[in-house]
Amino acid sequence: MASRVLTPSEVREILTELVKRLAAGGHTGSIHVIGGAAIALINPDRVATQDVDGFMRIADAHDVLDELARDYGLTSDWFNWRAQGLQPPIAGQEMWREVVREGPVVLNVAKTDALLAMKLNAARARDTADIAWLLSALKITDFEVAERIFEEYYPGGALKPAAQERLKFALEKNAQALDEYRRPEVVRALREIDDFYGGQRAPASKAIADMYSSDEP
Repeated sequence: MASRVLTPSEVREILTELVKRLAAGGHTGSIHVIGGAAIALINPDRVATQDVDGFMRIADAHDVLDELARDYGLTSDWFNWRAQGLQPPIAGQEMWREVVREGPVVLNVAKTDALLAMKLNAARARDTADIAWLLSALKITDFEVAERIFEEYYPGGALKPAAQERLKFALEKNAQALDEYRRPEVVRALREIDDFYGGQRAPASKAIADMYSSDEP
């Protein structure tokens, strides 16, 4: 585990630097990231993560990992190789999307639906906020839709009772957030922000609107 928490911007910086250094050292292959670090790469508002769960299809990368640990004040096990065992049974190429490429070295993160399935499979208390965000990113408002995504990645499996409770809770929280966004005073405030930005969506306004684009006032 990393010796300190990593913000989303630090996760992106460190992993981008990892790709660059591997490419500069003549390595070839791919890095695959899951878990909180993967979510941090696509959600800049995620609070933090304590390590990077993933695996590499690159030979002799440990020296570069150790070098980054020294440079960024991390422990030597900041990259959690054991996470390869956390992949769902359905973990083909379609599960990944490329986020950084430097020559022959590629950084992939698990796609949003795969991350949701894995978070539902883990179903820890600390996963609830990530589950809620992933549901919003996928515009999922129905329990059955989320359940089908889980079953696609874990064929023959079923949501554990804890996962069902966390999923229901997350869906309820997202519905409450949508109701809040629809309040007239909130809509007016967001439009005032948009006007201030010359008619272009401000970052916060756009993030909220994109989350529920089909329901935008």
